[in-house]
Amino acid sequence: MTEGLRILTIEDDAPTAAAFRDALAESGHEVRIASDGRKALAELAGWRPDVIVLDLLLPAVSGHTLLRYLRELPEYRQIPVVVVSGALPTLQQLDGANAVLRKPFDIRELLTLVERLRPRTRPN
Repeated sequence: MTEGLRILTIEDDAPTAAAFRDALAESGHEVRIASDGRKALAELAGWRPDVIVLDLLLPAVSGHTLLRYLRELPEYRQIPVVVVSGALPTLQQLDGANAVLRKPFDIRELLTLVERLRPRTRPN
């Protein structure tokens, strides 16, 4: 059996975040939820996920600003990011994303992407 991943889901819509969490957890992954960019940064300060699922339309700090920040810092640069958005993102907003899912999507698509982006080795 494959070891579960640590996944940080950054999503401000509570029902959507719960659906992501439930599906990922049922697949054996450890999932933490942040409802905005600031909470995501606080979560990242004490925990390193293997994959990040990032909504672009977030309050306070937008998802594309957060993605740009993650790609600028060496400690986060290599973490794969799946961008999810109900809007059609621009190429600039996607710069640094490893994959994109446009809402609504079948949750199985997210599960497949997370597995595809599984790091070969887990950093400490």
